[in-house]
This record gives sequence, C-alpha cells and structure tokens, in this order.
Amino acid sequence: MTNFLALDRALLRWINLGMGRPWLDPFFVFVTEFRHFVLPAAIGAILLAVYGGRRGRAVLAALALCVLMTDQVSSHLLKPWIHRIRPCNVEMGLRLPHGSRGTLSFPSGHATNSAGAATVVALAYPSLAVPAILITAAAGLSRIYLGLHYPSDVLVGYFLGALLGWLSWRLLRRWAGDADNGPYFGYLGRRAAKDPRDLLYSFQAMEFALFALGPPEADDSYRKFSVGVFISWKRSLL
Repeated sequence: MTNFLALDRALLRWINLGMGRPWLDPFFVFVTEFRHFVLPAAIGAILLAVYGGRRGRAVLAALALCVLMTDQVSSHLLKPWIHRIRPCNVEMGLRLPHGSRGTLSFPSGHATNSAGAATVVALAYPSLAVPAILITAAAGLSRIYLGLHYPSDVLVGYFLGALLGWLSWRLLRRWAGDADNGPYFGYLGRRAAKDPRDLLYSFQAMEFALFALGPPEADDSYRKFSVGVFISWKRSLL
C-alpha cells in the first residue's frame, strides 16, 4: 500500500507540476467547471425528449438514474467512509490554478459522474462514444492537473461511473425501442447515418458546445466569431 500511495503522489506531481503551463490553466479551469456544460446539456436533453423518440427518452431516463446513483455513491457514501483529504490541502508545493477545496477527495465526483454519463451515451449512440470519452478524459485530467484530486481518485471514479452507467442503461434499454444508433435527429440524423463523416460532425458539434458559449470572461467578439463558425458548419450540412 505504501508503494501504491507513493506512486499516486508521484503521478500527481508529474501531471500537476511537470505538465503545468500557464497557457493550459484556463483550459483545464474551464473544463473542470460543470456549469459550463449546463446549457449544452439542457439543449441536448430537449432534443432527445422532443425528437429522440422512445430511444431518446430512454437515454434521458438512464442518464437521470445514472447521475443520481453516481452522485449518491461517490459523494454521500464513499467519500465520508474513505475520508481522504484532497491533495491541495495536504501536499506541499502544488500548483493550484483553481484554488483549493475543503471537501473530501476519494473518489472524484467529476470523474464518476462524467464516466457514468459517457457510458450511457456510448452504449445508446456508439458513434458518439469517442467525443463522450474525450470529454470524460479531459474532465478527469483537469482534476489532477489543478491539484484537486489524486490520480487514483479519478481512476476509481472512472471505473465506478462506467459500472453504474452500464447498469443504468442495462435496466432501461428495453424501453429504447428499435436499435437506432444515429446521434442526430430529423434530416440531419438521416444524412449522418449514411455519411461516414458523422464522427467529424460530432466533433464539430462538441467543439461548438464547449467553446461557443465561451468562458465567463470571453468578450462579444469571441462569441460572435464562435457563433459564426457554428453557422458555417450548419450550412455545410444542408
């Protein structure tokens, strides 16, 4: 156990100090804040509910069940039981671009929640698996980079989230209806199902969701440019 903890601390310092760059700090601060993803997630939920059919509504139900389980198990069961202090409060010399937190560390709630949601999305819509995994990986890495979690916190969170995400979809997939794995709706869905570039469209949509809204300090010119890029992308699909 001593060797494992030493390796855990060494990996933390390698990511936090070895990878730490001032120009990377804003990206990881942005990715680590769930509030930046609320609006894209709400838009996606509305699209699933209105245009996703039985499968879309089954995905929404599975996501709700998954997030309920991941949050309760990670934050209200395991964290008080394990009672591991965050590295930002006990490890000396770390970079803390996002400040410190007073809550407990093991497992990472960000990693657990994002891995659970990504697993449901990947199982329901396989063509969205890669973007979902990339977002989850970025969220988990941000917690280590910012000195808020040990690597083992994130890895266990990934495992726990994936398990609960699989269980959630397993319980509710019977209500999904036909196995329509296309990630888009209406005309766009029919076109993407026939077009091998659908994964590229997924990345472009994800890029807009992440950056078009911009961080809180983004100015109007940044937002106008991002919206212009999205409009050009949309026209290219029609």
